[in-house]
Amino acid sequence: MASKKKLSNINHELLLSNLKSPYALVRARTAGSLCPCDKGWELFQQYAHIVSQLTKDSSAAVRASALHVFNDAAHMQSIGDAEYSFQSVEDKLRKKRGPRLRTDEAELEVRRSGRFKKRKGSFVLR
Repeated sequence: MASKKKLSNINHELLLSNLKSPYALVRARTAGSLCPCDKGWELFQQYAHIVSQLTKDSSAAVRASALHVFNDAAHMQSIGDAEYSFQSVEDKLRKKRGPRLRTDEAELEVRRSGRFKKRKGSFVLR
């Protein structure tokens, strides 16, 4: 994945003029350059309304490029939603199960009690 450019480095006037260019190839390449997987969400969100207009362009290349941008955005959004759901499930399980790792004092107490067996570098209760 290419590194994300900061919004301050982008010439917005040139970008707008390229998106409204009379040449289909220029519009298609410029629309493709707004893909959120390459440039990040901020730039995509600023120009989403223009890219949505390009999905109805007379040129098939421009339409394909604009649809690709929205397809990637939808895919990234669905991954983000899944990660959020997964994170909330992990949080609930962590609260329910309690801490997995014992503190040093608790592990020392287990060793002193003699109710353990050695297993690959750690101690397990019997």
